Amino acid sequence: MPRVRPGCARRTVILAATVTIAAIALLGMPGVSSASASAAPAMYRSAPAASEATPCPANPNVGHCDADADRIADQLERQLCGTATCATSSEDTDGDGIPDWVEYTACRTTTCADPGLDTDGNGIPDYISEIICGTATCTDGLETLNPHGVQQWISVLICGDITCATGTEDLNGDGVPDAAQLLKRYLDLKAAREAAEAARLRALAHTGLTVVLPIGAGLLVAAGGMAALLAWRRQRRLADPGELDLDGGHADELARPFAEAGE
Repeated sequence: MPRVRPGCARRTVILAATVTIAAIALLGMPGVSSASASAAPAMYRSAPAASEATPCPANPNVGHCDADADRIADQLERQLCGTATCATSSEDTDGDGIPDWVEYTACRTTTCADPGLDTDGNGIPDYISEIICGTATCTDGLETLNPHGVQQWISVLICGDITCATGTEDLNGDGVPDAAQLLKRYLDLKAAREAAEAARLRALAHTGLTVVLPIGAGLLVAAGGMAALLAWRRQRRLADPGELDLDGGHADELARPFAEAGE
């Protein structure tokens, strides 16, 4: 049996160790066992790159996603300022007290809403009605409550959307919830409008009595006078048979001259 020289033995051991280390390193590299990696539960996988992340993983409806949880949908923020997290809800381009994102929700620009415009005069600005039900005159202010029991239009006025107000907000710090104050003011104005309308109808009825009644009385008097005149003429005809009767009693006397002229 041939003898193995010491130098060759050392080289063999070193070569075997190198091969073993290389194999271990290859097995530990990412992507070597793609099948096993893909089979692992999602919670154990590495997070996807930012470009691959869904815009709103917690909400399956992408149209309502809100990545920064500021109540402004990602799509709306992108339309307002370019990204899903750029708006702060306090921007007010035209300084009218209505945040840009609320104006854009109501009428698709950041300067289109007018806080003083109330087409139907019910105390609710048109832009709020537009947000709630799509037109400037579609809400009467009392028909719809949000999940917290607050009227939807009051919720929009307080914090921008129909569900955000809880009824406990007190922005002016006077110790009275804003929703309760706004509702009382609305009801007071509604009662004042109804009282004014009732007064207008009463005034109209009074005008009718003072104008229409005298006219009616005059017509009755005239009708009575005409009836008396006709009765008087009838009595005269009965008292004097020779009087011409235009109603046909002596009509032949009126026609006689024309008959004689034709002879």
